[in-house]
Amino acid sequence: MKQAVTVGLAVVAATALLEVALVPGILIGGAAVLAPRLLVGSCRPARRWQPNELLAERAWRLQR
Repeated sequence: MKQAVTVGLAVVAATALLEVALVPGILIGGAAVLAPRLLVGSCRPARRWQPNELLAERAWRLQR
């Protein structure tokens, strides 16, 4: 009987420790999923470079 109680308490303690370790990961993951949806309208979109603009920029920097 005592051995069963000891094993049961050990399992409960291990489960509690595992759950405490997982909670921050769940919160960070949830924030990472929600952040793009919440921040869409707050910043301007990045400018997309065309391939010829990239080549011109690189050539200009090499000439300096």
